[in-house]
Amino acid sequence: MFQRRSKSMTLRAERCALLRRNAMGFEWAWDGIDWIAAVVSVMASMALGFIWYSKFAFLKVWQEDTGMTDEKIRSGNIPLVYGSMIVLLVTTTIAMALVTGNIGDGL
Repeated sequence: MFQRRSKSMTLRAERCALLRRNAMGFEWAWDGIDWIAAVVSVMASMALGFIWYSKFAFLKVWQEDTGMTDEKIRSGNIPLVYGSMIVLLVTTTIAMALVTGNIGDGL
């Protein structure tokens, strides 16, 4: 009974390893990502951008340089802008975590 259980656990581990491989035979590096740190870094980046482009910092300078007015900003599609920003920040954070976690393997 013990050997049978051990064999089934080995088969399960092999199946899991096969599922983690992509078409080229490389394993995904999702296991090495600290998801809490990734989410915190995205939120920190958004907070820094919010402060940077606020009325307290550089909003007026940015508006003068780009020719934007308050009316143009209000007429924009704000949910689309913030939604795409969040998706791109998460994508960039994951890409950097994948690259920096595996860059030393080739050296």
